[in-house]
Amino acid sequence: KLRRTYQYVQEVKRGFRRVLSTAGLSQQFPGISFRSTPYRYAVPFSALPAELRAEVAVLMKWKQDPFAPGRPQKARIRAISAKVIPLVLRRLYAYVTTTEPQCRIQSIPELVTETRVTGFVAWCLNDRKMQGESLIPQLARLRAAMKHPMYNNHDFGWLGALLLTIPQDSESARLERKARKYLPYDVLAA
Repeated sequence: KLRRTYQYVQEVKRGFRRVLSTAGLSQQFPGISFRSTPYRYAVPFSALPAELRAEVAVLMKWKQDPFAPGRPQKARIRAISAKVIPLVLRRLYAYVTTTEPQCRIQSIPELVTETRVTGFVAWCLNDRKMQGESLIPQLARLRAAMKHPMYNNHDFGWLGALLLTIPQDSESARLERKARKYLPYDVLAA
């Protein structure tokens, strides 16, 4: 039995989509999403300002170390879980620099403000048509990271309240959306 890596499977999926798209068959597969235009949804970590990168590195170390002053033991997360924090910060940074091109963000408290995060949530839900179920865990990880002792002078209480306002689909709506993307085995086997 061959074991395939996650990266390999992702590349096969991208290749399959690319072949369908170049052959003009994308309309024949409504359950497969094709990106129509390139978009900048997140900036590379290396493109963040040096001060912000350094602050993210400190935050990541604090969340993953076996012992960290000011962090409850149960708040420690594994490296795979910690990857979400820089990802959501990179996405938020891309959103903010796109909507406010003149701003110069040098620290996480400058980036994670109520106005900016609320605008980011509205953009994700209304424009990108993301589901609340996808966005809530990312922002919850960010909220947990904001409990670092270096942010004791900042109030991020609004983040919890914002999480409660993000709409979630009912189980039946989620299952219906999932069913629209799949074909029965009998159809595929024929």
